Amino acid sequence: MAVIEAISTTYLEAQASTVVFDSLGSYEHLQLRMSLRTVAAGTYGLGEMRFGSGGAEAYDSGANYSHHFLSGTGTTEAATPEAGVDAAKFYTYATSDMESADFGTVIIDILDYRNTAKNVTYSYFGSAPNTAGGMYLVVGSGLWNKTGDHVGEALTKFYVQSPSYVARGSEISLYGLNSS
Repeated sequence: MAVIEAISTTYLEAQASTVVFDSLGSYEHLQLRMSLRTVAAGTYGLGEMRFGSGGAEAYDSGANYSHHFLSGTGTTEAATPEAGVDAAKFYTYATSDMESADFGTVIIDILDYRNTAKNVTYSYFGSAPNTAGGMYLVVGSGLWNKTGDHVGEALTKFYVQSPSYVARGSEISLYGLNSS
């Protein structure tokens, strides 16, 4: 039976560009559960994560991340891959041109993050109201290809950010998952 423990929750009392997680514990996997809204206009929200390891001082902002996602809203669908980008990307959350009460939901699993012999992988599901009505849904996954000082190191810290600010009222919770 799996055990899920709450590690931390951040509720934004004011808009912010970055939320840092640097006390990850010793779990098998991590899970982020987010209720988000951005101050930018658009049909979906783009979020990013940057990962770091214990021996390296900085978070990796090199072109060492890859991801892909499948999205759909009503009768429109898309599939997009990206390789060699500077952050672990995820979509979707509500944007400023939607009703003020609308927040999107994103759930991200960061798998086997303490394994020093593997790159870090993540998968996610997101949904948000669409500006044209209905819902915008997306599933995706990605990879942090550890290079330089991060090779042979476990993931020990990361941050979540938005290229534009995340709005007041957004909430991000981090959970640890262990098998028992």
